[in-house]
Parts: sequence; structure tokens; C-alpha cells
Amino acid sequence: MRRRGWEWGSLGVVAALAAGGTAWVWLRYDFEKVNWTWGVVAGVIAVYVLLDQLFRTGTAGLAQAAAHRRAAADELVELIRRDPTDETLLRTVDEPYPLPVRWHTAPDRFLPSWRAIGRSSAAIPVDLAGGDGTLWSCYRRVPSGRLLLLGPAGSGKSILALRMARELPVHREPDTPVPALVPADSWDPDREGFHDWLVDRLARRYPQLAAGHPRRDAVLRDLVETGLVVPVLDGLDEVPEDRLITCLDELNALPTQRFVLTCRTSVYERYLTQGEKLRGAAVVMLEPPAPAEVADYLVDAAPLHQVENWTAVATTLGDAPQLTAALSTPLMVAMARSAFDQPGTDPRDLVPLASERGRRSVEDDLLTRAVDAALRSRRGSQGLRRWEPKTARRYLAFLAAHLESLDVREFRWWQLANAQPGPFWALVAGARTAVAVWLALTLSADALTATAELVTHPPTRSLLDDLVHETDALTITAFLLASVVALVRGSGRAGQERPRRVAFVGGLRAFRDGLLSGLFGGAFLALFTFGFLTAFAPTPQLVALLDRVPGLPLWSDPVRAAVAVGLVSWAYGAVRAGLRVDVAAPAPELGATSVVETVEADRAASVASALASAAVGVLRVLIVVAALRLIGALPAVPPLPALVWAGAGLGLGWWLHRRGGGAWMRFALTRAALAVRGRTPHRLLAFLAYAETVGLLRDGAGAYRFRHGRLQSRLAGGSVSARRGSRLREELGVELPAPATGRRRLASSPTSRRHGPRASGTPTTSPWRHCAGHCWPGRLRGSGPGWRACWHLSHHPASRRRWRCSGSGSPG
Repeated sequence: MRRRGWEWGSLGVVAALAAGGTAWVWLRYDFEKVNWTWGVVAGVIAVYVLLDQLFRTGTAGLAQAAAHRRAAADELVELIRRDPTDETLLRTVDEPYPLPVRWHTAPDRFLPSWRAIGRSSAAIPVDLAGGDGTLWSCYRRVPSGRLLLLGPAGSGKSILALRMARELPVHREPDTPVPALVPADSWDPDREGFHDWLVDRLARRYPQLAAGHPRRDAVLRDLVETGLVVPVLDGLDEVPEDRLITCLDELNALPTQRFVLTCRTSVYERYLTQGEKLRGAAVVMLEPPAPAEVADYLVDAAPLHQVENWTAVATTLGDAPQLTAALSTPLMVAMARSAFDQPGTDPRDLVPLASERGRRSVEDDLLTRAVDAALRSRRGSQGLRRWEPKTARRYLAFLAAHLESLDVREFRWWQLANAQPGPFWALVAGARTAVAVWLALTLSADALTATAELVTHPPTRSLLDDLVHETDALTITAFLLASVVALVRGSGRAGQERPRRVAFVGGLRAFRDGLLSGLFGGAFLALFTFGFLTAFAPTPQLVALLDRVPGLPLWSDPVRAAVAVGLVSWAYGAVRAGLRVDVAAPAPELGATSVVETVEADRAASVASALASAAVGVLRVLIVVAALRLIGALPAVPPLPALVWAGAGLGLGWWLHRRGGGAWMRFALTRAALAVRGRTPHRLLAFLAYAETVGLLRDGAGAYRFRHGRLQSRLAGGSVSARRGSRLREELGVELPAPATGRRRLASSPTSRRHGPRASGTPTTSPWRHCAGHCWPGRLRGSGPGWRACWHLSHHPASRRRWRCSGSGSPG
């Protein structure tokens, strides 16, 4: 910033000296001397620039670029080390010491050949086994610089990736790559390339990085393309399946790109069934911690009043298989630690629970207790509003059930409108249209009254008077018609609106395009004007206006009017294209760094769109009234304030009818409706920020998600959608297809004809018997798994052993 200030100061001094010298020469001599002086100065500058370009060596430019690149890398290391985003999470899981996590080299079926990994025909296998915070050292042993970290759900992949980004020593060797943690789910390869996305993420995540450089984007791109940044792509398994395949194919198309990638083992195994292995990527797999290490960790991390209780539990680890399996992942160990940190809780209750009900019950109990403990903790009180634990849990349960009903992991705020039924949005559409009609007629009342007094045609005057005096009836009629149309056409369905933003789309190229398109538009309007004035004689007002326009030749009145209209239209089209601001440009959903960013962008776009519609409405009303006056349709012009109010009312009414149902408006209405019913708080975004602070949610790629899929499923409780989506994916690795809708599709399915529902009491051994009373109504509502989900449940190999649909639809 100091350098930029010095540059601007120098430029100001030079400009002041140039202006003073020019004034002195002009006053002392004449204007010709000024031209001569500036010609000499320009010649000297041109010669200097030419000589500078001829004798400047390329080595100096490369050396300067390398210096900027190294400085940016050093600055990035400091920014990563001081980043407070995940500091609270690391302090929580690393106290009193990090739980030991180890890994080993993956089996050959996950690995490409070691010759491909080593980039040499003479390359030999490398032992990548390690643990306890040495993942960066393990990565440095991979010749290709491409590492894939696999593990089951909750095995600690994200924490290892976060630690890896902070493992660099304080005194880093020059040209050593810098690991930077980047969420993988924020990349959409169909919209932008890998390098473009990575540069954008670094610029958004670290706005201070190379902020003082005049060509910041070029420095960041050089930092990425030279390999000084190693992206640590966390959460590949959270990417939708179709986009996941595209992401891995894109990485395979960049064989020299270094990266570290984390993914669930089951997800990558499914990808290998339809895609190829990551080229040149070494693969390591996480191991579960040893029972003895878990026992020691729980005892060492326990508060003083729980040490004896955890010691009693620790003695059973290794001997109780169900309890040992439940505490075999770092996630469940962390949950167990936080679940029993308050007085009045006893971890010894886990022992009989595991022996009587098994591993699953222990995990569910730990998740429930951990949520309550997080909501009771003191975290989140720094500058944020706190909620009562019982109330906060109810809000989280609703959000979890909402996500499960959509079968997604990410809470994207514009999809909250799906929580309201279609008839609700049909009524909203009717109310929006009614308000638009009322607003337009109310603000236009004075202009309509004044116009009615000027009009001599009786039917037109009667129509204008009816618009003024029948506002209430027209408003009610508009409400009823719009509601019925929205309900019949299904246009009241929500969740399809995307966030928007204000974007400048003009510029020099747009101005050139506007010149061409404006030329055609102006020619068309000129021909129309000429034909109209040839058929109908110009009015005296129009002739007087044309006489006052300077520069028009003494042609006939139709030709002069056509030339004037064409030139004005041409200039207007070119200027409008060059200065155009799009108030409804798509917002970068995945590229956003926070949820608040997209909410504020869409709200700003809505306000800007409303103001622009009002301004355009005023301009169009003035143009129409002026045209009617010039052609003699109006003997006089209504008062200007009345016309302005009428234009604003028509513009706002049009905006409310056409764009008033945008993402932010629907989100605000849904939030208010749900808050009245006690489903969500009024300050929903503040509550989500609080839940993130206490460790239940995390913010990334413009969306909130629960820290773990099991946590979302547990909070959703016994909802049908929970069993349809996350539990099948988590436990069985089943990706269910989109649910069929309608009786016709179900009837046409051969499976349904073979296993269709039977009458009550009909003996059958088919698993459909237990679902007949539950899944078919769920299918009609569009919220349950239906027959297809139960078919997957009953025919999957693992589900035959462990799952069964009961009469209530809950797996047992």
C-alpha cells in the first residue's frame, strides 16, 4: 500500500508540473507553442520507451517474477498459519494431545503402477506408512506430488488435511511448495478450469495475499501454475456423483498438477467401477486407532470428575467388541469425549448399552449427548447470540429433516422455500400480483385523472376513470386469478430460484457490439417513423421541435424526424450496451466463501432490480407521453410529478409481478413463516453461525453442512427421508436413484408387479409386506423412499443381513 501511495503521489506531482508548464507556455507565448512543446515531450518519451524495450533483457523480467512469486508464497504461509477459521476446532481435538492416527499404503487395486507414480521406468515402490502428524513428510516422498488419502466416515481425513496445511516449519526453505486447504465441493469443472478455480479460491480466502501488487491475479496464477501451491482438496466424497466423475477426469487431464485429495474409501471404490484410477497418484489408507490408545486418550482427556468413570470404561475396551467398534474412529472418540464432560453424566452407561443393543445404539447415544453438550458449552458466546439448548436442538432437528427430505448434505438458503407447500406459494404469487396491481394503480391515480381530463374520446375517458375508482375490485380480481393460475400451472413451486448478483457487463467490447446492434435498431425505427409521418402529416409541435434541433439539414419533415429518431436510438443503444449493469447475473454459488455473501448479493440484486425497474418505468412513461403529445393525441401534457409517480408505480408493479418471487424474497417469506410456527428462529443466519461456532455445522462453498452425515441423520430422527438418503449411503454405500413419481411408473415397474402390496393380513415373506402401510403414502407425498428405496434396501447384499423395514418404516 505504501508503494502504491508513492506511485500515485509521484503521478500527481508530474501532472501538476505538466499543467503548470502548459499554462506558463500558453500565457507567455501562444497556443501553437504549447502544441510544439508537447510534441517534443512526446517524442522524447517515445524514444525512451523504444530504447528501454530494446535493451531490457528477459532475464531481469523473469527474475522479478520469481521474486514476486517467492514473496507471495512466504506471505501465503503466514496467512495460513495465522488463519483463525479452524483454530477452535484444532484446539478442541488436539487437547490434551492429538489422538494417534496412522496410515499405510493402499492395496494395489487402488494404486496405479509405481513407474507411473515415480515418473520413471526404473521407479520402485515407496513405503508411505506413517502417522502422528507426518502427512506432509509422507507427501514429500511421493515423486509425482499427487497423494490420495482414503478412509471410512469419521476416520479423521479432514482433521489430517487441516493439520497438513499447518505443518510447514517457521523457517521454510525457498521454493518449497505451500499446502493450502481448499474445499473440493466448491469446484465445478463444467464452469471453470482447475487453475482458474484455484486462483479464485486463494484470492477469496486470503484477500491480503499480494494485495499491494498491481497485477495481483497474475502473481497468484504464477504461484499456482509453477507448483508453489499444493491444493489440499478436502471432502471429495461430498461432491455430487456426476460432478465427482468430472472432477477426477479433469485432474487426470492435468498429469503434472500436484495435489492432496481426501475421500471416503467406498466413494472412490464406486468411482473405480466406472472410471480410471487417478494417474500418478499414490494412495494411502487410514487405520483405526488401537483400543489401548483410545483408552489412554479418553482417560487423559477426561475432566477430573470423570477420570474414574472413563478408567472403568477403558478397561473394557478390547474385550467388548461392540463398544470397541463404536469407539474405533476419531469422530466417535471426540464425540464420546465431549458427550460426558458435564457433571451428572456417566460414561459407564455405554458398557451395558453396547452389550445389550450393539454398536449402532452406542453411536446414536454419543451423537445425541454430543449435540446437547455442544449446545450447553460456552463456545459461541463471543459476540454471538446464544439459544437455549432445547430450542436450538429443535431448530437443528428441523433443518436436518429438511435436508434429508431433499436428500442433500448442504443447506443452501434458497432451497429453504421447499419447506413450504405448493398452495402456500400459489397464494404468495396471487398476493404479489395483487400488490403489484394496487401499487401501480395507486401511484398512477393522479396521472390517470389528469389524462382523463385531457382526453376527448368518451370510451378512453371512461376506462381511465374506472382504473382510478375500481382499484380495490381490480386488486381482488388480480389476487384470485393469479392464485388460481399459479396453483393450476404449478408455478408456485419453490426451490428453483437461484441467487443473483449485480455485475457490470458493459465495457469497450459491449460498446462496439452496441454500435452495431444500435445501428440496425435505429435504422428500423427511422424507417417506421418515416412511413408513419408520410401516411399522417406531422403536427405543428413536432415541426417546431425539429426546427429547434441544430445541425439538421433542410429536408422534408418526415426525413428529418426519421434521421433524428434513428440517431437518438443508435446512440442510446450503444451507450446502454457500454454502460450496462446486469442486476440479475447468476451468483457464484460454489465459489462463495460464506452463506452471507450470497444472501447479501441476492438482496442487493433485488433492491437494484427494483430501483432500475422504477427508473425505466419513469423513462418509458415520459417517452410515451411525449410521443402522444407530438403526434397530437394529447392536447397538453399532464403534470410532471404525476407522470413520475405513475412511471415509478408501473415499474415497481412490473418488478413485483415478474421478479418479486426471487430467491431472497422467497427465503425471507419462508423464514418468517417457519419462525411463526416455531420451526426456525427469526434470525436464521445468526443461528447457523452460532451452530458453526459450537462445532455442529461448518460453512464452505456457500452452504452450511453438518459436521458429519451421521449427525444430520441422527438429528433428523425417524424421518422417512433420513432412511432413504444418508443411512443407506453411510452404512451400505448404496446410491439410490431419483425416486419415481406417480402410480403409472410404479405400476409399470416389473419389480412392483412382482412384489406389489397385498391386502392386509395376506401372508407373505416379502420385505414389501412390512412397508406396504408406510412407503406408498410416502411416495404419494413425494417425501418418503417408496417402493424403489425399499427394493434397494431388500436386495442389497449387506442390507439382507442387517436391515429390515418395520411397520413404522424404521430400520431395525
